[in-house]
Amino acid sequence: MHVISTPASGGAEVYVKDLSLAMVAAGHSVHITFLETAAECGRDLEYEHRFLSQLSAGNVSYSFLGIETRRRPWRGATRLRREVTRFAPDVVHCHLYYALMFAFGLPRQLPVMMTVHSIELGAPAWMFRLFDRRVTAYVGICRACTDKLAPIAARPVVQIDNAVSGARLKASGWREANQQAPVQLAAIGRLTDAKQYPLMLESCARLKAQGLAFTLRIAGEGPHKAQLMAQIEALGLDDEVSLLGNISDVAGLLA
Repeated sequence: MHVISTPASGGAEVYVKDLSLAMVAAGHSVHITFLETAAECGRDLEYEHRFLSQLSAGNVSYSFLGIETRRRPWRGATRLRREVTRFAPDVVHCHLYYALMFAFGLPRQLPVMMTVHSIELGAPAWMFRLFDRRVTAYVGICRACTDKLAPIAARPVVQIDNAVSGARLKASGWREANQQAPVQLAAIGRLTDAKQYPLMLESCARLKAQGLAFTLRIAGEGPHKAQLMAQIEALGLDDEVSLLGNISDVAGLLA
């Protein structure tokens, strides 16, 4: 059983979806427990529909705990325990810290894993002394993430580099770039602090000031959309930079 926030376009969420589908294809049974729906947290409803349809088509079951469990963690613990009783997993794999708090209500003999998906740990170091009491082992998705987590966690920290489904890269239409055309740049990720989009836009402004021709397309949604739109206008990058929002064909964009 994987436990994660929302069936949305974030990297961790898509990674869990791809991993779950691959695990079912390899003969495992997989259930994803989401903390909240897209409607509850203001995310893209159409994207959620596609996300859940892919899970159903791949025989991955899923359920929701409800957004109110963020404010009432005892309800989250009760509902997660109910899902665990129903699905009877061999391992519970948490992908957000709220889920670890809920996991304290699970049977002690049930292994609980935690993957940390960012170098921004999202919780103060002292909380890991609490998490260590329930977590069997942690996973870091890159060397920087693992190095940041290892000194503050008493449990084993395993590095498993973040992966992308090969199917996402096998799109038709790849072609050699036209050396005479403007350089085409693409960025894919949530519009949040961790992605450093403001720095990217400042860099683009420098490119334009040097007379270099380029276009930048940014795919993703997030809380900083209005801020980035204002920065694009302030830097005079309206003709060069476009925000695409959520897209379903990432491989096509890269191609």
